[in-house]
Amino acid sequence: MRTTFSLASAAALLTLVLVPAAVNAADSEIELTVYGFKGTYKGNQVVKITGGTSDVKLAHLDGKTRAFDLTLAQFDIDDTNDDGYRDWRDIVPGDKLDIKADLKKKKPGKPPYLAYAVRDLTHPRPPRIS
Repeated sequence: MRTTFSLASAAALLTLVLVPAAVNAADSEIELTVYGFKGTYKGNQVVKITGGTSDVKLAHLDGKTRAFDLTLAQFDIDDTNDDGYRDWRDIVPGDKLDIKADLKKKKPGKPPYLAYAVRDLTHPRPPRIS
């Protein structure tokens, strides 16, 4: 009876030791990281990705066309349509963009990707005159 109890307690202890390791491995797969996309705007919030950070390359997104949700992003862009706002409507097809988004590491999920920062390299924000 004593051996049965010690084997059962050893199995329970081994389970407690191994389970947190499995949980930590799963956490790293869903951990968010910053993807820095470089690409050309095609219209309708769609971008042809031409490069970016190592995370973009690891996710095999380089050279693909993907949709982005640019509505809530912070923009570093010139007001090209003169409506008084700097938003996604100021981006013209053909513009070179730098887009940042928080996505899952190696598995970014399905588009549209929610962008939090957009910089237009073709029509940059004019410098401030003080």
